[in-house]
Amino acid sequence: MQLRETIEFTILQLFEVYFNVAQLTESNVIFKENLESIFGKRKWLTAEEKLQASLNEEAEIDTSPKKKTAKNTDKNRDSELISDEQQEND
Repeated sequence: MQLRETIEFTILQLFEVYFNVAQLTESNVIFKENLESIFGKRKWLTAEEKLQASLNEEAEIDTSPKKKTAKNTDKNRDSELISDEQQEND
């Protein structure tokens, strides 16, 4: 009778260890998937940031001071009006 209990207890312990290993293996798989997901998102975000930076650089190049813009034209008109008013007042 005692031998049977010892065998049953040993089998029970083996099953317990087996299920613990299975649980740890599953946790490990989930952990790896989460890490891959996090690093994948970081790579995507880094690529998106680089794209935005290059688009901003292109926008800065397109609006270089050499080209006349509406703001520059307005400033020129304002300065001309001020010059005309000063000449009239003199």
